[in-house]
Amino acid sequence: MSEYDTDILTWPGRQASLLRRLSMEVAGSSNELDWPHIIEEIEAVRRSELWAVESLLFRMFVRILKAEAWPQSDSVSRWQGEARGFGARARRITHPAWRSGLT
Repeated sequence: MSEYDTDILTWPGRQASLLRRLSMEVAGSSNELDWPHIIEEIEAVRRSELWAVESLLFRMFVRILKAEAWPQSDSVSRWQGEARGFGARARRITHPAWRSGLT
């Protein structure tokens, strides 16, 4: 099992570091790869994954808090349904290595 399978948060940083080192080794060759942008895109994987999950979890917790704060509201069942939906979407998009914390 690779680091990608077990820790998607560490993997992009390690891969970007390895690519930086490799790009320096091949800098004098006729290499046409756009190293800086390739590295930037790999590093963006982590930020994008985190942002998406954080956003869904935040929205889920807001709905849970609304339902708890205003239990007599006519919107409680809608807020609870939305919270379940956001939680389900967060579980679907998370990397398998993260899922143990979202069950």
